Amino acid sequence: MHPHMTRRDFVKESMLFTAGAALSLTGQASAADAKPSVIVKETMPMGKIGKLSISRVILGGNIMTAYSHSRGLRYVSDLMRRYHTTEKILETLRIAEEHGINTLVIPVRHISDALFRYRHEVGGKMQYLIYSCPNPADPEHELDGFKEAIDKGADMTYIHGDPGYRLIKAGKVDSFKRAVEYAKDHELPVGVSAHYLEVIEACEKAKLEVDFYVKTFHTHQYGSAPRAGEAGSPGNERNDGAFDNSWCRDPKEVADYMKSINKPWIAFKVMAAGAIPPRAGFTHAFSNGADFVLAGMFDWQIAEDVAIAREVLANVKRPYPWRA
Repeated sequence: MHPHMTRRDFVKESMLFTAGAALSLTGQASAADAKPSVIVKETMPMGKIGKLSISRVILGGNIMTAYSHSRGLRYVSDLMRRYHTTEKILETLRIAEEHGINTLVIPVRHISDALFRYRHEVGGKMQYLIYSCPNPADPEHELDGFKEAIDKGADMTYIHGDPGYRLIKAGKVDSFKRAVEYAKDHELPVGVSAHYLEVIEACEKAKLEVDFYVKTFHTHQYGSAPRAGEAGSPGNERNDGAFDNSWCRDPKEVADYMKSINKPWIAFKVMAAGAIPPRAGFTHAFSNGADFVLAGMFDWQIAEDVAIAREVLANVKRPYPWRA
């Protein structure tokens, strides 16, 4: 590896060399061998993080990885797993990109084959925001998850909220700092995800040079929302509610705090894992300061949800300017 070449550059150069070698053996590629591409049929309002232009609606990967918050319905994760074959994942990514969504959020250890195939067989241009978490318990391999994300083609990365919260509670903010510096060394925009505001507060106190935050953000206006005094309600330590049904403990507190820091943020769980209609979830997020929403969608939901988001964005009233 060239001393001034990043790991990310090395991966790209290696892939280009392989492609070039193949062409030198077979001669000039015929029209039949031309790389396919995905045709974007609809545009989506955009924001910027670093040098990247990002659709205001970002595709969430939870349901494609069979990770569901389904309250007491134990079969739902298995149903999602059976539905989301590799071919269905490729189709979902294509539909999303055709409708103007240009970024996918996905955990580092999931569907890497589908991500590779989407770019190299389908010809998609979807940007990958691949997240991981540092592992300070194994200093030699502390940042292996982020190395893997880069190897799998990440365009952006962030520190995962659940394990990240445990690190912050343990006082290991230096581990966050090393992960942020590693991503920046490899020229990736880097952020931090949080279910609890304490994580973002700790990052701001430590003056971490993150490019963005990812924060749970939804109202409690849905049937299975926790009530006063229950786990997951304002003032309670736990965030997930009695039946895994709440991820934003105090939406007003979130809105007030996020407007006090001058960084872009992506709101996630805006529909409380399917309990809040898209129009209500998108409107609440954008009108209270979120720059992007991260939305998990089945393939058959994308067109309608994008249409709703475009309408919401065209009419939204915000208390302060976009940060991205």
